[in-house]
Amino acid sequence: MKVFRYAKALIVARIPRAYWTLSLSKMTKVDAHYRKFVQMYLQRFDTALEKGLGVFFLGVNGIGKTALACEIAKTALMRQKSVLYITAQYYIDTLYVTDDAVAPFLDRDVIIFDELDKAYIKEGSTFVPRKVEDFLRRSLSAGAVIILCTNMNEESSDPNEETIATTFGESLVSMLKRQIKFVHMDGEDVSNSLHSGWMSRLKEDYDFFSPDLVKAAKLYSARRASLGKVR
Repeated sequence: MKVFRYAKALIVARIPRAYWTLSLSKMTKVDAHYRKFVQMYLQRFDTALEKGLGVFFLGVNGIGKTALACEIAKTALMRQKSVLYITAQYYIDTLYVTDDAVAPFLDRDVIIFDELDKAYIKEGSTFVPRKVEDFLRRSLSAGAVIILCTNMNEESSDPNEETIATTFGESLVSMLKRQIKFVHMDGEDVSNSLHSGWMSRLKEDYDFFSPDLVKAAKLYSARRASLGKVR
């Protein structure tokens, strides 16, 4: 039941399964500098929650941005906080159905907003930039901790990438920097190493009772009990 309850919390938070048992100590392909930064942030996470202080990971594909963001998300879950992982495109696609769909996305303590640069923006349309800015402003105003990930670079050091300011406006960048630390990440794409292990992973069933998952589930249940929640 402990594993089931913890797995359910991960699923409700929409945290991708690939990151359920991944920890900072296992992220050997991620530069130690960035792992140490996240470790420092998590050591002061209660303060971050109180003050709504988030992180914005910027860098190329496959260097650990989402992995680090999900580590923060799991820490929030352990503290019994409401968490949501979404991509920018998923959020926009939901809004195309109805604006009423925005409510479930806002009422969270911690929001992982991934792939900011991947949201499709129709030429000549301001719908996506306006909706993204509105979402982030409303979330920050409500005191949520926002963790962002993107391949953009707000300093426009790479002429092949659109800057955040160009895409979403200078006002958004200014607003984010009041509450969010911009972390520029360097490193190598780990996709090739993951690809080389594809066959071995195919032959292995997912272990919901792996030592790492069971350990996390026990900690999660213990935290719930300490807060007087149902066991």
